Amino acid sequence: MSEGHESERELLAQLDNTLSRFIRLLHARYRSAAADSLTPAQFFVLRHVACQGESTISDLAAVLGVSLSAVTSLVDRLVNDELVERRHSEEDRRLVLVRLTPRGEQVLAAKQAARTQLIAAAFASLTPREISTLTALLEKATVNLTEARSS
Repeated sequence: MSEGHESERELLAQLDNTLSRFIRLLHARYRSAAADSLTPAQFFVLRHVACQGESTISDLAAVLGVSLSAVTSLVDRLVNDELVERRHSEEDRRLVLVRLTPRGEQVLAAKQAARTQLIAAAFASLTPREISTLTALLEKATVNLTEARSS
């Protein structure tokens, strides 16, 4: 193996270690800052539904990368907690749509505010330009992972 490949392997190992520590710390802080018991998947569903207005169970399963039964169980818990509601599509009664309740909107807003505070604290020492660069790099990595998953 050439020296360049060894150096790249070491850099990737260091990146993996740093990302693992960062993600663990961030999730731990999210959990301790949360005044609710939302799981990361539940938060993602609330945020996705808020952005889309309404979503089908199939759409949620696709964006989460999980089975329909897993999303159905997750949505059941959110319905029981009165954070989302289900309704049948008026165009196609076979389609079940999920939308936020007013309580779901409040919980999501509070959770998002807490997440924004944590992200601001985590990157407080970065300049706006560094944050922009980091965001662009993470976007590229996200595209790489998305393309790798779909192929």
